Amino acid sequence: MKLALRLALCASLAGCGSPGGIDDYGDLRESATALEPQLLPDARAARAALDSGDAALGRALLAELCSRAPADLGLAVMLQDAELAAGEDPVLQRARYLDRARERDDPHSLILAARLERAPAEARSMLERALRSDPANPWASYGLAHVQARDGSWREAQQHLVRALEADPAHLPARRLQAALLARDGKFDDAHNAYSLWLEISREDPRIDPRSRLVAELDLALVEVQSDRSRAARARLLALAQWTGPAGAEGRRLCLLAAAEQDLDRPERALEAARGAEAADPASALPRVQQALLHEQWLEDPEAARAAWERVLSEARSGGDLSDLIQSMRARVVLERLDAEPPAPAATPGQKP
Repeated sequence: MKLALRLALCASLAGCGSPGGIDDYGDLRESATALEPQLLPDARAARAALDSGDAALGRALLAELCSRAPADLGLAVMLQDAELAAGEDPVLQRARYLDRARERDDPHSLILAARLERAPAEARSMLERALRSDPANPWASYGLAHVQARDGSWREAQQHLVRALEADPAHLPARRLQAALLARDGKFDDAHNAYSLWLEISREDPRIDPRSRLVAELDLALVEVQSDRSRAARARLLALAQWTGPAGAEGRRLCLLAAAEQDLDRPERALEAARGAEAADPASALPRVQQALLHEQWLEDPEAARAAWERVLSEARSGGDLSDLIQSMRARVVLERLDAEPPAPAATPGQKP
């Protein structure tokens, strides 16, 4: 039974050369994408402004930084995010970067425009053009790996990722994607090492959004649940309770906590976490599926299980993504099975039910 909740989790939350240790990153100071030491204080000030909610100040500081370090794509990416946080219209921002890319047709401009492009084919075209112009550009190869992974083209994603890391072994976004692909391939020990090392090294880089670090911590907790390290996952997830993350992060944290608690034979705590996940992210079907599985297979409460599966089905009818559709089909199958099962025999007088 322990496998059921874990499989539900992996289905909804869900390679490369195996990482070794910090030596795989090479000399961090010599990295092509390293932040220049003299820029570090101002970059930290910009990060502090963004994290405190002063997006206008963060954008102004980053615009000045980018003028001083025009080749630093990490700062330019940070500026793009600051522009959105400061209220720039995403459509107008995308058009502005696309116009710049068409005018300049240089790798830097093409990569930044591709990052905002929603159409995968257009993004690939710009990134391929950037790579033809600069074959050793790690950002271009990483961008192609990211686009291919998002499109489900895993083999191509891995090939581009290898090329990105050959160009710059310390490219942090590429190392982050490497960890994700290792986890996807079921190489949990390697993925655990990759995530742990990335979290250690990225801590000192202000270009890395703390919300991205939170997501990586959640990804690492998922790897720990998948690889029978649920006690470590539980401790990690409880420690993350005070972090502020992107939309859906709190619901995901509690879904992971439910799986860890269930793996540790604490079904009541797992149920409490799953209920919390539903409250934090009502649009997600996963917390309701977790509750149904706990009631049906662990707490042996078929009526509560039926009610939970019916809620999965009811919410899916009101609209949802592909994951919700799959969960609704699962709910139908379970409800049909429950309907086909004969009722429990009534207790005779003097007999305990």
